[in-house]
Amino acid sequence: MTRATCIPAGAQALARTPGFDYADAQLIELPTDTNRDPAVWAERIFSHESWPMALRALMVIRNAIVPLFGIRRETGQGTLVSEVIDGEALIENRDKHLDFRIGTTISDDVLCIVTVVKLHGWLGRLYFLPVRVLHPVVAETMLRRVVRDSTKPGSVLGQGAGRAARLA
Repeated sequence: MTRATCIPAGAQALARTPGFDYADAQLIELPTDTNRDPAVWAERIFSHESWPMALRALMVIRNAIVPLFGIRRETGQGTLVSEVIDGEALIENRDKHLDFRIGTTISDDVLCIVTVVKLHGWLGRLYFLPVRVLHPVVAETMLRRVVRDSTKPGSVLGQGAGRAARLA
């Protein structure tokens, strides 16, 4: 089960976003003997394969509209994690309308995702109106899906993957 929570003290995603406009955190317990590398989890959670079908449909609509406002389309290509600092895997994106950072940490058997957003002007505020409402639900769905899939045979996150992934 996931739950919204207070943002952990020392979260790099928060520290690197002064004057933020939105922040939240989600926690979920990890199954025993799964990978404990936050970068591996972040890449998997935020990959397009982990997106719920409703989010994929919304992104098609988004990508059709945003170029009219000079905002980049979401391509879904490339590595997501930009760096790992003090055990926190960071995903960062800067654009005309907003900047966001997502920090992924693992402490004991708990995975924590921190999302921080800095809006730019009226375009950022307008864009973020529906996102603000949908974000907690979408984040929870993505977390639950990836944790559930981590127990399937062959998962890079699953049984015994923790040690093997760190050694690779």
